[in-house]
Amino acid sequence: MSAIMVRIAWVACALSLVLTALSVVLLVLNRSHPNPFPFSYWLPNTVTALLFSTVGTLIASRRSENVIGWIFCAMGFGGAIAALGGQYAVYALMTSPRTLPFGAGAAWVASLALNVVWDTSFTLLLPLFPTGRVLSRRWLPMIWIAAGVIIVSTIANAICPGPLTDPFQFAVNPFGIGRPTVVADIAQALVAVLGPVPLLLGLISVVSLVLRFRRSHGVERQQIKWFVFSVATFFLVYVPIISLLPSVVDSGLWNDIVDASVIVIFLCTGIPASVGIAILRYRLYEIDRLINRTLVYTSLTASLALVYLGLVIGLGGLMRTITDASSNFVVVVSTLAVAGLFQPLRARIQTIVDRRFYRHKYDVTRTLEAFSARLRDEIDLDTLTAALRASVMDTMQPESVSLWLRKTARRSDRRNDSVTIGT
Repeated sequence: MSAIMVRIAWVACALSLVLTALSVVLLVLNRSHPNPFPFSYWLPNTVTALLFSTVGTLIASRRSENVIGWIFCAMGFGGAIAALGGQYAVYALMTSPRTLPFGAGAAWVASLALNVVWDTSFTLLLPLFPTGRVLSRRWLPMIWIAAGVIIVSTIANAICPGPLTDPFQFAVNPFGIGRPTVVADIAQALVAVLGPVPLLLGLISVVSLVLRFRRSHGVERQQIKWFVFSVATFFLVYVPIISLLPSVVDSGLWNDIVDASVIVIFLCTGIPASVGIAILRYRLYEIDRLINRTLVYTSLTASLALVYLGLVIGLGGLMRTITDASSNFVVVVSTLAVAGLFQPLRARIQTIVDRRFYRHKYDVTRTLEAFSARLRDEIDLDTLTAALRASVMDTMQPESVSLWLRKTARRSDRRNDSVTIGT
């Protein structure tokens, strides 16, 4: 059965890639038009189809018991349908009207597929990551509620009259029930009521992931760290950009392009990559180093930027009150000051990060440094033996430590003794 499921995963991946390739062909045709329709969502849909399908297939083929791989395969297939349906609808309805049939139907299919993909990512991914099982049986009702919400919301959107949901609002639902009817009113009410439910379930899913992290250890803890790091990076980059970009650049199209690009780089790319690393356990334990470097260099960049701005503004104002010197002098002095502060400030921030977030590893480093200093100064073998055993216990924390001393032919020459550690 496992071999059959693996074949199904690879067939689904191949089908997703074929659909994505067809969407790229239609994208070229749409972009070649003299006045192309500004449909910026093609990039997230395409990348979602490619990466989620590929990563999901790799997980399903190597960890077939983990449902995360199959969820990723389904999300990738949905992204491929959304990509192809969206480009087909744009070409049939906007680029070259009445040249291709069923343009509104393609937009309808793409809209439903995209809603399912995003609702699934909000509601089902977090409670099941990384083992593919819920934290405990008490979380099973939330999974069933999430699945029910996705199904009911999809059906309601399928028959709701009027324009389709964003980003396919340029098309009218071809299968919407005409008004005034009770069914149409119920469908619209369900769409309005169930719209925010996936976000609410997503917040509950975050609580589940936090509880899982608090109870986890070893491999599972490192897996969760990879996922949390990718999501946190996305929000730390995305939220400032969508908050500051409209005030800096007054262009709706440019804002949409930057918005879509950030989503692609940090969400559609970062999350499947981190999940693949976590579940397939490829370079799993390097996440601590990655987080450490991110904290250090983010803090360092922010600190140096503040120092530079402070020097430019403060020193520039002071120079203007004293002399009419050129502002280039202030810039040069500020740049030299920042360059001189780089290394000592980086070392200071590294020490603070190690002490605050990596106390265990910080203590390990200090223990090894202390033993190295003692090794240079101490000449008594018994004292060094005790110090070595203590250092091994503090750093490696083995269950037991055994020490063998191998003597040379001249037993009186203790300088030629060697020490071997067994754990």
